[in-house]
Amino acid sequence: MSKLDPSRQKAINTRRIVKAEVTILFILIVEFFLYVIEWAMNKLRGKLNPHLHVLVLMISFVLLFSFAIGRIESATNWLIETGTTLGTERLGRRLGVSAMFFATLCALYVGFYFFTFGKLPFLN
Repeated sequence: MSKLDPSRQKAINTRRIVKAEVTILFILIVEFFLYVIEWAMNKLRGKLNPHLHVLVLMISFVLLFSFAIGRIESATNWLIETGTTLGTERLGRRLGVSAMFFATLCALYVGFYFFTFGKLPFLN
């Protein structure tokens, strides 16, 4: 097995980490959308046939995950390009990509918190 030069190996490792981050984000984003759909469907509970209610949730689940799985590679490329461009100017390449990842995680946390408790997490 031939040894790759260090810069190439670093790029491969970065891509692997970013792809894992994007996969985590997509799973959380899909779950968030499903959470919102379920929240909206529960508002219609009693007005909607229970079989239709479950069917809508199942179809939403399949469509959202199908969409997410098909977009992971292009989202990975976009995140690397954008994070590298923005990060190189301010934070450094890897830190820029990670900052975008954590910012999105924080936004998702606020969204989940809001739909669970009906208020923003930093307002008591």
